[in-house]
Amino acid sequence: MSELFLIRHGQASFGADDYDQLSELGHEQAGILCDYWHSMGQRFDTIYSGSLKRQHATAEGLLERVAVDEPLVLDGLNEYVSHHVLDAYREQYAKSDGFEVEGGAYAIGIQDPRWFQRFLEKACERWVRSELDSPSIEAFPLFKARVCDALLEIMAANAKGRRVVVATSGGVIAMAVQSVLGMPDEEAIKLNWMVYNTSITRIPFSGSRKSLSMFNSIPHLERPGLEDKITFR
Repeated sequence: MSELFLIRHGQASFGADDYDQLSELGHEQAGILCDYWHSMGQRFDTIYSGSLKRQHATAEGLLERVAVDEPLVLDGLNEYVSHHVLDAYREQYAKSDGFEVEGGAYAIGIQDPRWFQRFLEKACERWVRSELDSPSIEAFPLFKARVCDALLEIMAANAKGRRVVVATSGGVIAMAVQSVLGMPDEEAIKLNWMVYNTSITRIPFSGSRKSLSMFNSIPHLERPGLEDKITFR
């Protein structure tokens, strides 16, 4: 039996000009996970990431424990583009849902993270139900399908007892868990909100059979003196 170790990327640069890069803490989180694996004697056969900078940088921070020199990149592991979803929701539904928004949602979110989280959740509810009308948005069924295709490709290439790290994002991990547990779409997307940066989700698999043995675990951060390293965003 082989096993996928799905790792959410380290903290990205929320509020910066380029969100899609690890913050200083994000790099540190990946290093702490790598050191934790070293202390546990953990080794892996290969590593994949999406093509987003925050995903690839996280994968590079874990390479010391992997028997390859570079991450294998699959675009299917990329996160959905959240600002496209947020912009469409702001234009079409935010006011009727009780949100008064002047300027971008990200700008408000820097000042009020709880407001931003509520806004994001409502936007994604509409997205999952295919209620947002915008040519820039990747339809939810297409997002879900490409994630599942990428995971199937990884599983097909890594049969027979291989340990595979996948550096990706919270939405992708939510879809992976859904593919195992068969959750409804509107429940599955809610998993995205609780996925910690650099958390570990483990999926053992053999052929077409797969199961969930761990979700959103952060043993590397739940230690004395590291509590301030635990982040969702």
